[in-house]
Amino acid sequence: MRCEKKVASLRIELKKEWNDNLKKSGVKFPQDGHRLHGILCLYENLGKPLSQDEISEWFQKKGLPRYDRQIRHIADDGWYIVGGNSRTTRYPYDECLKRDQILLKSLSEPNPIWVSGNTKRKNFLQAGDWEEILKVFEKRGCAVCGLHFENYDKGHLLNGAFDSYDKKNIVPMCSSCNNWGQMYNLEFKLDNELRARPILKK
Repeated sequence: MRCEKKVASLRIELKKEWNDNLKKSGVKFPQDGHRLHGILCLYENLGKPLSQDEISEWFQKKGLPRYDRQIRHIADDGWYIVGGNSRTTRYPYDECLKRDQILLKSLSEPNPIWVSGNTKRKNFLQAGDWEEILKVFEKRGCAVCGLHFENYDKGHLLNGAFDSYDKKNIVPMCSSCNNWGQMYNLEFKLDNELRARPILKK
């Protein structure tokens, strides 16, 4: 009960900050779920870099559903986060951070990459699309390795396209396969058995 009150209190505080500073810029306030809990975690640790494991531990301590390791997507809503992954296109890279660390940089300014419109990926998934994709892959599991998990990343078959969040380009990937694909900038082709195989480039 104490954890629930703490999370509710953090939400009220963050909502006020958002109303006072970011709402006018068009930054979206997440209504519920992982994005809301993720931004609350970063807010409680404002200015402190957190690893993915530390964010997972925060979720556990608060009695929240398992963290889906997709915190980077809040940058697409305009939140000003920075991280240590030099390959990121969603938010500014900070060379002082480790590769898997992210921190909330400001509550008075929006994400400058989001403001400039230079975010590489645009979210064209409609309500219910992700659930339909998961249903299609229910027996297959991760499109790359085939293992089954409670949660999956929204993996991309092809990278860099304006429509990379088109429903046909998104497949469920486990965090390990998605991170592997991102690390080596891999693109995938889906076969008739729903297996995503890397496209070998010469």
